[in-house]
Amino acid sequence: MDTPTLHGLELSPGDHVGTDVEPRCCDQDMTPRPVSHKNTFTCANCLTVMTVDSQGLVFDIR
Repeated sequence: MDTPTLHGLELSPGDHVGTDVEPRCCDQDMTPRPVSHKNTFTCANCLTVMTVDSQGLVFDIR
């Protein structure tokens, strides 16, 4: 599992990233998967999943 990044900074739960994010993982864009009021992103390479809540906070990384 790699650590998702945004503008080169490593992300962790509780970080504010905004609602219009394009996180990267393993040197590629993460694929968005809208899930109700949360945005979920998946890395196609290592399968890391990152969830951002409706307020733009990183909710979970697994």
